[in-house]
Amino acid sequence: RDVAPSRGLGDVYKRQANKFSSGNQIADSILSEKSESAANIGTQIQFSGFISDEIPAVDLCTMLSNALDNAIEACEKLSLTDSAVITVKCAVVQNVQVIKLSNPNPDNKNSTETSKLDKDNHGFGLYNIRRTVEKLGGEMRIPKQFPEFVLELEFPIK
Repeated sequence: RDVAPSRGLGDVYKRQANKFSSGNQIADSILSEKSESAANIGTQIQFSGFISDEIPAVDLCTMLSNALDNAIEACEKLSLTDSAVITVKCAVVQNVQVIKLSNPNPDNKNSTETSKLDKDNHGFGLYNIRRTVEKLGGEMRIPKQFPEFVLELEFPIK
């Protein structure tokens, strides 16, 4: 009789540690999934705040997934000795959702272009985020690029 491998306490703890509580189940799922990807490269996602559940799911996925993918990609370029942390701070202020994401930027250059060789199929993340935020009546800003990349999204919610 085959017995499934038992899950150790470490696995249970790891799964529990990936639980996020943003106020939005879709955001929590994205954060958990991206947190696992980040952990695989020795990076941690620190989340604080609140994400409205009034944001259309497809828009939230576009903004949060692309932003976190970019942040994780930047952290992959760090040397193994650097401990990398991606911070995501969110709030709703007077019916405006604010999402601020920051991560270390090892490139030491002000560039929002993809570093991937296949430019035809990559480099659309920030464009898609901006397009989505503007569609929601808001704006995207990049107030800082080095030594930390900072992305700020603000848009009205009902």
